[in-house]
Amino acid sequence: MLLSLFFLSCSSSDSVKEKVPFEVLVSSFYSSITEKQEVIVRDQKSYIELMNKAYEYLDQKPNVPEVDFGKYIVIGVFMGAKPSGGHAITVKDVIRSSGNLTVYINEIYPGKNCGTTDAITYPFEIIKVSVNESSFKFKTKKITKDCE
Repeated sequence: MLLSLFFLSCSSSDSVKEKVPFEVLVSSFYSSITEKQEVIVRDQKSYIELMNKAYEYLDQKPNVPEVDFGKYIVIGVFMGAKPSGGHAITVKDVIRSSGNLTVYINEIYPGKNCGTTDAITYPFEIIKVSVNESSFKFKTKKITKDCE
């Protein structure tokens, strides 16, 4: 009996991982944010400031998608300045484990045989997710796209 209780306590301490659904609000190759960064936004004022900063130098500014901050937070991932086209950044998964969230990011780079533009790009993606955690981690995977 004592042995079975020990095994139960060991198995119950394992963290359960849960995939958290999210919605992409904006994904683009052009932003006014030139440095690599990850941003967590929890209120409307900060969200508007982020969107204004993201589109500060662009001639045509898109409509800002509405977010109910009573239900959602916003996460922005910015790749920073890249020397050409062919770069992208995406949120692959958001995983909850032991009360913490891990945001898995894919950074995509063009391979040597890929045709790209010579324009400097600033890839980014902004998502909304229904969570209330206060602790976040970001894990980035760099992927080189092969082109033939």
